Amino acid sequence: MNNSDKQEFAKLMYGTFEIYDKQITKHLLALWFNAMERYTIEQVRSALSAHISDPEEGRFAPKPANVVKHLSGTEKQSHEQLEGQAQMQWLNVTNAVSRCGTWRSPSFKDPITGAVINSLGGWPWLCNKTTNEMTWIQKEFVKTYMHFVNKPIEELPCHVVGLEEIQEFKEKQKDALANLQKGLENWQARKAS
Repeated sequence: MNNSDKQEFAKLMYGTFEIYDKQITKHLLALWFNAMERYTIEQVRSALSAHISDPEEGRFAPKPANVVKHLSGTEKQSHEQLEGQAQMQWLNVTNAVSRCGTWRSPSFKDPITGAVINSLGGWPWLCNKTTNEMTWIQKEFVKTYMHFVNKPIEELPCHVVGLEEIQEFKEKQKDALANLQKGLENWQARKAS
């Protein structure tokens, strides 16, 4: 949560404590906010609701630890879900390796997949790995994918290039450099005359 969530958080807390016929002070509200700050307002709302609905613990007003207990279960599920998503993307990568090889550029619907491949060493590098090496690269892929999920997508280099595209780029650069050199020579010739 951030400062823009404080008002909604306060309403949520006042409502929760009203259920238990308890008052919440501004000081207590600030302590609660600090304890819950790393979670989203939706996660906190869901965890408070889970506490209230709990037949044993829900009989008493919540403490931050009660809410965190419900949130940690959610975090574990989110982590497992994200890891499963990363493993599925790895399957797409291995399929693309056999389909495209080092020469052709693969296309992935998930831009994070491309960013992970680029950060690990690029497409030709990946395609030249042995089966044994791929086992270890899979682990790195999953770990990196899970890290990249929280990054703004515009900061990630998502386009994956094969050798064919690299070769085309080099040829264009050679032509551009030759044209630049020719233009400089023409300019110098005109300037000299």
